[in-house]
Amino acid sequence: VARRMCQIREAHNHTQEYLTNNTRLKIWEYESKRKFPSLESIATFCKFYDLSLDEFFSGMTYPKKSRMKTTKSFTMKYKVSVFANVKQNKTKYTDALLSEMMIKRIKELRNNNHHSQEFVIENTGVDVSHIENGRDTPSVLSISRLCRFYEITLGEFFAPLNHPQKK
Repeated sequence: VARRMCQIREAHNHTQEYLTNNTRLKIWEYESKRKFPSLESIATFCKFYDLSLDEFFSGMTYPKKSRMKTTKSFTMKYKVSVFANVKQNKTKYTDALLSEMMIKRIKELRNNNHHSQEFVIENTGVDVSHIENGRDTPSVLSISRLCRFYEITLGEFFAPLNHPQKK
């Protein structure tokens, strides 16, 4: 993701400082891999460059289209690490429309494959029940795990969303 942000920024001959001043994104933290951008940050980046999320992710082939294999111990470790990260009480900017669209897309994938929430949780470690109920906002990493499970790329996940709208 950081590499893709850098490619797009440099293609427009923008400096990190210019982008930060115009979007309030701390792009240097993403490009230096000190932080992983949230989906809302990526959406802000896309809006600035008049890209949809699927256009942003279409240049990437991650995750590879192969079934994920997880074990119960992996799932438990993943849940513990996610819980530890959630305990930070920071106010976050959220894009309500993007969240709603991602919830619908996750439900669509799950229902089209005739999977229960429990089945998806067991096989990915992603608590889709909390996401689908609006209690949690999925991260790029969670979406990536779901994409690997459903054998699609991030670009294919975001393609039907067409978000943010192009100018």
